[in-house]
Amino acid sequence: MLYSCHLNGANGYLAWCWQDFRTEAYPYALKPNERFIGITDLDYRLKPQGKEHSAFARTAARLPPPSSAPTLIGLYIHDTYFADHLHNWGRHDTEQEAIAYFHSYLLLKRAHHRFEITREINSRYKLLIIPCLFDIQMGELKKLVEFVREGGTLYISMGDYILGYLDLFGLRALDFTVFSRPDSFTFQGVRFPVQPKAGKRAVVEKAGQVLSTLKEHRIPAFLRQRLGKGQLFLLTTPLEREMNTPHFFRNNRMHRLYEFIAREAGVEKELDCNDPEVEMELLEDGRVMLVNHSDRTRRVLLRGTKEKVLMLPSCGVGFAAAKK
Repeated sequence: MLYSCHLNGANGYLAWCWQDFRTEAYPYALKPNERFIGITDLDYRLKPQGKEHSAFARTAARLPPPSSAPTLIGLYIHDTYFADHLHNWGRHDTEQEAIAYFHSYLLLKRAHHRFEITREINSRYKLLIIPCLFDIQMGELKKLVEFVREGGTLYISMGDYILGYLDLFGLRALDFTVFSRPDSFTFQGVRFPVQPKAGKRAVVEKAGQVLSTLKEHRIPAFLRQRLGKGQLFLLTTPLEREMNTPHFFRNNRMHRLYEFIAREAGVEKELDCNDPEVEMELLEDGRVMLVNHSDRTRRVLLRGTKEKVLMLPSCGVGFAAAKK
């Protein structure tokens, strides 16, 4: 996690907490295990996690920052979510979108795509991603439509079944259905589960290109709609929200959906590896830094670096030289 913070441009980090607690009073009576999460024990001796913090602090001072080269993918924070996050945190929709944004971030990382979190609708992006969309303002929506018309690619997964934005993209909801049983859709050999908690879902007309259909409900799950010079990819289920389950990402390849969308948007990866458990990022000094997020040693096959194979210890870090 510490090295990943560096890769993602963090200016620092704060450990919670410094020392284990002796007290058993409130609130630790309610959460007794929290008494023992310090990086030092009750006698001020460094615990294993404290030693990791100390080692990282020594290493981080010598690490160059991640590359500042422009990115072509934006994980777009829309105005309604941003305002609710500041003023209405705790509202159901806002919490659900926060969960979705986090998992969208993880999918991009697992796909080894360089991207940035943005609040700009800008033509320098080839692809904008909005996961689990609930509400969006009309003025902002029109800007997104114009972004697509001028050649951009937009991906939206639907958080709500009330789809006031579909008609601007040339789509419309024909009907609604209630999910009372689990379902799934398959795309490029990867199965994507859909849980009953998805609630009501829109039956979107089969305009454009239907890329995948729900197996049980037999309605479009994943569509492409071309508009002007660009395209909209629409997922009719709240995929990223439903990933909020322990060990969900273990041994799955769901990031391939994002890989496909980015490829169709014309985004090419300069760096890549065969393992989604390994995070990789270009540093300003031209090296590639890799972080193994799994608890096993990984044999990583690299593309875009001088080295072809790299062995990474469990939760370990490695470096490779990028090709000029």
